[in-house]
Amino acid sequence: MPAQFVLRVADRPENTYTNLKKSTMKRFYLVAAFAATAMAAASFTSCDKQNEVTPPQPESAALGFRSVVTAGLETRAAGDPTPLDASFKINLDVNEAYSTAVNNQEVKYTAGSGYSITPAIYLLKSSRNMVAWAPVGVEPDAESAPNVFTLTPGNTSTAVDFVYQENTEVNSGKCTDLALTLKHAFAKLTFTLNATNYPFSAPSLSSLVVKGTPGVSTIDISNGSYSTVTDADLTVVSTATDFTSPNAVTALVLPKAAASLTLDCTLDGTSYQDIAVKDIAKLDAGANYNITINITGTEISVSGVQVPDWTAGGNGSADLK
Repeated sequence: MPAQFVLRVADRPENTYTNLKKSTMKRFYLVAAFAATAMAAASFTSCDKQNEVTPPQPESAALGFRSVVTAGLETRAAGDPTPLDASFKINLDVNEAYSTAVNNQEVKYTAGSGYSITPAIYLLKSSRNMVAWAPVGVEPDAESAPNVFTLTPGNTSTAVDFVYQENTEVNSGKCTDLALTLKHAFAKLTFTLNATNYPFSAPSLSSLVVKGTPGVSTIDISNGSYSTVTDADLTVVSTATDFTSPNAVTALVLPKAAASLTLDCTLDGTSYQDIAVKDIAKLDAGANYNITINITGTEISVSGVQVPDWTAGGNGSADLK
């Protein structure tokens, strides 16, 4: 009897179609489930954002300070301003909401504890202007002008590095954790000597006078404006001073938009007059100008190199002949 073969050709296509259909349905349900989950998450997120509420501004809050630094020190290698780490004073003005001014109020600094005010000063929702200054020993010119101060240039043994904060608005919403940046009112000049083949092993500078800088002025720290004054000779050194490198003498001078400086100096008994300081066309508050007096043999020149302690001042030079 011949062999019989039964071929089931219809089973496989039908099964393949059925499996494909089931697989497609599974994928559809998975996609739908993921979409629903995402929509739900978005809905919850939206609800969360809608429910976020900014805390209301308190009716009153005590004035407080988190940090106080001096400006113009960004050129330090670390790139950070220098903390004041000292007490300072503040004034608060009057307006419709505040009937009494706060003047000459000390904010005390304690190492390890920070800044404190006694008694506490409370601010309302309404804003008022505050100014600040240091050091605390500098007093305003008059009670009637609590924001006006006299600035007297001089060498750094007599002149005071006055720093201040112009008007800044404070209220109960922004007063409890303030960070202040105080600005220098003066520019700074730093003089050093670089001696080559000089006959004196210990150079002595007995006099140094700077010409072309403003005389005594006043500043209104509420807006940083200076009174207009005429130039005056500034004596930086008047007694014999060891000028051996790296010793330096320094002076604080008032800013000037257009400056033309000259020097008179006496070095080891030799006097030099009207030495032009080149390449310094202006004096900016908060800028330090390092002026190096170079002497080779008995011939002297003066050059300027920026110093990183304050913001970089312009470079200057002068020749002594």
